[in-house]
Amino acid sequence: MTKILFVCIENSNRSQMAQAFAKILGNGKVEAFSAGSNPSGKINPKAISAMKEFGYDLTTHSSKNLDDVSSEAPFDYVVTMGCGDACPWMPAKHFIDWQIPDPRDMNAEEFNMVRDQIKVLVSELISQLITIRLLNRNDWPSVKEIYLKGMATDNATFQTEAPSWEDWDSSHLNFGRLAAEIDGTVVAWAALSPVSSRCVYAGVAEVSVYVDPAFAAIGIGSAILSQLITASESNGIWTLQSGIFPENTGSIRIHEKNGFRFVGRREKIGKMNGIWRDTLLFERRSKAI
Repeated sequence: MTKILFVCIENSNRSQMAQAFAKILGNGKVEAFSAGSNPSGKINPKAISAMKEFGYDLTTHSSKNLDDVSSEAPFDYVVTMGCGDACPWMPAKHFIDWQIPDPRDMNAEEFNMVRDQIKVLVSELISQLITIRLLNRNDWPSVKEIYLKGMATDNATFQTEAPSWEDWDSSHLNFGRLAAEIDGTVVAWAALSPVSSRCVYAGVAEVSVYVDPAFAAIGIGSAILSQLITASESNGIWTLQSGIFPENTGSIRIHEKNGFRFVGRREKIGKMNGIWRDTLLFERRSKAI
């Protein structure tokens, strides 16, 4: 498991919130710690209040010095925040310094802006832990579970039951199937399926992207879609298309971020639970082919 140490001066605000976000966003795949070069011995009530908005109780933390966490070394990452040369060296594979202002004396609005900045940076850091590779048969149990979680939202697919591996395998392109994993666990997948058996449409494929909801906030969907696009262009696919429920705003965002354009709304295209549903058609025409 990846071990991350966050260090600021007092271990009362920034590093405490960073540790909390790493636990939230890492969802059991990251072991997070925090400490201070000159700890205050208490958690700032503003930080406690700010993290309550994310359902996290900072009162379970304590303000610690580096000696208190030295037994956990070596770390995979040590992230410093504002303590500069006052931050003693700790054994780690990677060292990062975030220039984040100390929010201790800020008002609530300013404090929360710093909190949100920390959340973005922690999310970006955890996204670096993602490995994206070709999906294989051994991944099917995890892929199926993520697929079922998507179905349960009623906003991901008209499909109501997961297919067998054999059916899924036969309906998706061999080169266009990717899995994203953190610490050896598959947390997202993306795949391409042909839209037609006619040769004139051989370079047109349908996109599927599914992310475990527990890891939806760290940019995995966009990252795996980007690599799927690269794989598609390397294998002669000139147009990608995706049908998305209007309610699935997260999927819409990652498609638009990766160069898909809105083509149109397909009204009452299919029924789900007896109710007619619309889908939005998005497509991406390759500029390389």
